Amino acid sequence: MLRFVLVSVACLILLGLLLGAGLRLLGREALEPAQRIDLSQTAIAGAAIHSGAALPDGDMLLVESCNVWLAQPDGKPYMMISSGDMFPLIVIGPGGEIALVRGSLRLHVDRPSPPGRLEFFKPGGTLLSSQLISEPVYSDNLASSGDCFAFGQGRQMRCFDFAGNEKWQLSMQGTAMLAPQATPDGSFICADNAGGLSAVSAAGELLWRVDCPGALWNPQVCDDWIALRSRDQLLAFDLQGRQLFSQPLEHESRLSLLLPLPQGLLCYDWQRLTVLNREGRSRVLARIGPGSGARAMLDASGRLYVAQYSQQTRMEKLSDDLRVYGGKNRTHPGEGLELYAFDQKLKALGRFEAGVHGGQLIRMPDGRVAIGIADRLLVFGE
Repeated sequence: MLRFVLVSVACLILLGLLLGAGLRLLGREALEPAQRIDLSQTAIAGAAIHSGAALPDGDMLLVESCNVWLAQPDGKPYMMISSGDMFPLIVIGPGGEIALVRGSLRLHVDRPSPPGRLEFFKPGGTLLSSQLISEPVYSDNLASSGDCFAFGQGRQMRCFDFAGNEKWQLSMQGTAMLAPQATPDGSFICADNAGGLSAVSAAGELLWRVDCPGALWNPQVCDDWIALRSRDQLLAFDLQGRQLFSQPLEHESRLSLLLPLPQGLLCYDWQRLTVLNREGRSRVLARIGPGSGARAMLDASGRLYVAQYSQQTRMEKLSDDLRVYGGKNRTHPGEGLELYAFDQKLKALGRFEAGVHGGQLIRMPDGRVAIGIADRLLVFGE
């Protein structure tokens, strides 16, 4: 009898291991692009595409290296509208207007920061106006709300409309380290390196400010709550500035807050994807590491795509509370890019793997998600 019990237990354990392995294999099912767009005969390199967005007329905007292109719905460029030596940030207005900010986030910190530039284009790509901006822009995106957009520049938060008119400026106590985030009611959330988390109305009125210990970065607005992190804490607040929770982070934690989802906030710690809810509880969505960075995007049907990058980037120290990334990526044999897909219920659909580095995730005019690899633009989804 004892032998029978032991054999039964062993069989159950083996069955569990096999089922677990089967589930893991299902999660690694090959993901194939629905379309491969050849860019080899154009001036664009797919792997150099930093961002892209659909325009109201059905065309799209592509940022490749330091150049900004208008492209056909299939992703092939037909006109360069701006070029320069600094990485541009773009935002599109409700009527197809284009605003472009050239800052100095990705320049070496041991060199003098040249003036940036703020450019405005009419629908169709005709230049409307251009102006110099002297202070560095420590942003990784621009936040838009209705007919205006905002960004952090030095110790100022600035807001413009898409005609090039500045609507307001607001002084911050510290450097506005990242772009503000827009809330559903049209206000903006901004974090600075003096520990200040602020909410500003679309009219430029300071609604509230919360002082937190240490520099803040990576704010995300998730429906009716805000999450962000400091060097050693993960923090959450409601839209009125009341703290929801505070969680300690391990020393030199690499946790990144990626993307708000209907199920919570998608987070990445260089080897796992987790979903964090408003109460501070998180669950593991997938183990995808190790990697050195990730980007995430939802397509028009609600599928989630997560691109994990395995590239080495030098981190430069600017001050005790402010670091910027600079320098060329140093690629090592065997490293590259992996793209994971999940359905609307966050069930794994499959994985696409490339042996070389790729560009950033971009949204096509038809709502699908694409990524550049070498001289191709790979489009995923039905």
